[in-house]
Amino acid sequence: MKYIAGGGGCQFVYSSIDVTNVTVTGNPKPLSAQTMSIHRSTDCGHTWAGPFEVKPATFPTSTTDAADKEFISVDPDTARLGLSWSNFVQNGAAGVEIRFSYSDNAMTANPPTWSNSTVLNPSSVRSAFDTGRNRDLPDLARTVFISPGPTRKLFIPQKSKSLFPTITAEPSKPQSHWIRALYCCRRSS
Repeated sequence: MKYIAGGGGCQFVYSSIDVTNVTVTGNPKPLSAQTMSIHRSTDCGHTWAGPFEVKPATFPTSTTDAADKEFISVDPDTARLGLSWSNFVQNGAAGVEIRFSYSDNAMTANPPTWSNSTVLNPSSVRSAFDTGRNRDLPDLARTVFISPGPTRKLFIPQKSKSLFPTITAEPSKPQSHWIRALYCCRRSS
């Protein structure tokens, strides 16, 4: 759950998995999609609206995609809501992409609009992500970090037994402005 400045001064938003039916051209029946959604409150959490589907998380590459492991972050300067998630793909490297999308009207639009999703781990760097095969680590989710701003640099902590890696943020933005994403998969046997 995150606080978003503005409105009446007491706005909150949280993200969750949403399983919904999607009509796909050429299919006679709707398909079930595991996607992302947000819920929002403008009265300090007394009431909630939603779920609001995050459309870029619904079948971004094919009808077999499944969105999971969501993280949200709010830019305190602009109130932009960022959402990252693991997009499990059928034939992707290690079977997962980390995607990111943002909304500038998450608290006001019905439904909110979202940017096109961006793949943060293109195929050239997917092998840099821990796939759970490192025998020195237990089966843990790996955290990666996305820098703020239009360049959205990706920081992948080095394999380490530490669950709290040190991040050197861009000089213009404090580390608290970085967006955290989770990459998770299971150890192969």
